[in-house]
Amino acid sequence: MNSTLFDPSVLAFELPDSLKATKPNLGNWFEDCRLIFFDRKTGKIENHPFEELPEILDDRPCYANNAWLDESCGHLWRLQCIWADKKARDKEGRGTFAVPSAGLPIDIVMKNELNLRFLQLFTPEIKSRNQDDMYREGKSLPEFFRFQDPLPYATQFIAIGTTVVKVLESFSNVPNVTIEGNEGVSELLITPGHRFLNTKGILTNFHHPKEPLMALVAAFMGVEQCMEVYKYALMNELRFVDFGDRLLVI
Repeated sequence: MNSTLFDPSVLAFELPDSLKATKPNLGNWFEDCRLIFFDRKTGKIENHPFEELPEILDDRPCYANNAWLDESCGHLWRLQCIWADKKARDKEGRGTFAVPSAGLPIDIVMKNELNLRFLQLFTPEIKSRNQDDMYREGKSLPEFFRFQDPLPYATQFIAIGTTVVKVLESFSNVPNVTIEGNEGVSELLITPGHRFLNTKGILTNFHHPKEPLMALVAAFMGVEQCMEVYKYALMNELRFVDFGDRLLVI
């Protein structure tokens, strides 16, 4: 399916303000964070405490966003996050405006338990392209990225965050190659109909209805399955967006 033909209205639902976790709690940001695990093979939905993530992943290789936040970003508190390292600045001194939220509940202990690899992302501040424009143009916001190691074609990883998915999948359609120089730019917009090659699973937030990030997750899960899981999340009062609960799909 051409992404410009995708109708996001199929991802519509009512999201109460009470379930939007847009700010960190005092003390432990992610205390009692829940993890919903959806198995694509069985269609089973499981509810876990987030600290069971390493056990569920069972040493599967993961890629995470090792972004550094630009000083002008409005989320400076995230500099406390283990993913936000000033050493990850690119050669022009830019940081990213795309705040890496999916991996925020991963603390240092859990980080050491996971089979992690990293990429650095540098997203410029672009305000001219809104959600409707992205669906119409079939393009997402550009992401400048750099991999720690070469990414071989069709090697599957667990992606921690939707932006990591976009980068992994940007080079899936080119056989027998690695990313030249370990860096590049991606504007890939993933919607239902996309064929995933480098992504084995996704750890992500619960997103706002109809937005491109939810469309990416729906592309990986299937639209009906995605809406079923979101219905489950709403019925069980899971917390949505950045500081909410997490969804793992494999």
